[in-house]
Amino acid sequence: FTIAQAVVAPTGRVELVYDKMHLCDMGKCSEVAHGLARGERPGVFTCRGWRVGVCICYDLRFPELWRRLAWEEDCDLVVHPSAFVRDATFPMYHTFVTTRAVENGIYVLSVNFAGADFGE
Repeated sequence: FTIAQAVVAPTGRVELVYDKMHLCDMGKCSEVAHGLARGERPGVFTCRGWRVGVCICYDLRFPELWRRLAWEEDCDLVVHPSAFVRDATFPMYHTFVTTRAVENGIYVLSVNFAGADFGE
């Protein structure tokens, strides 16, 4: 099993299924502990002339993936769904998002799961 993000066109056609490439192995967020498999390739699709990359949660911590999306895959935007738990690492979430956007010269749309243990 993987953690995946599907992109569906208005017609209902599946444009992309991206399997998360970097699995978290820390504390309550450990995906490795559940035996999940990692994806092997970046997720990219085109929407109204924009090249859009997809990263999921912990992928944020790996600049080489973002660099690949921006410079090799020519992405204009990266969509980044996440579920950063409200722990000691949470304050870095916004810093990482801003850094990835600035260092690669791209737009980033990042959203975090909300709830008692997540987000602000």
